[in-house]
Amino acid sequence: GQVPTSTEGKVLATADAKAHLLSDFYIFATWAIGKEEKGLEEAKQYVLKKIDRDFHNKILFDEIRSECKFAYDALKTVFNPSSHEAMTSGMKF
Repeated sequence: GQVPTSTEGKVLATADAKAHLLSDFYIFATWAIGKEEKGLEEAKQYVLKKIDRDFHNKILFDEIRSECKFAYDALKTVFNPSSHEAMTSGMKF
């Protein structure tokens, strides 16, 4: 979508993205996509793109982006398939 030009629009877009990043939104999004009989990998790819869009494109104030950076980094780790391999390599079950 287009970047809002009004102050109100910028605040609304930023608040929406912050709410996504700081809640369980992406977990439910993954579940909803999976419920539509899509594969887990497809769901994770969608969610990873959404996380990036929310953080980089929808947060329009640097201070808020800084506040959300820890959540962004954590979410990227959780939903990144290669991070699962790194976390579980060497683990014995």
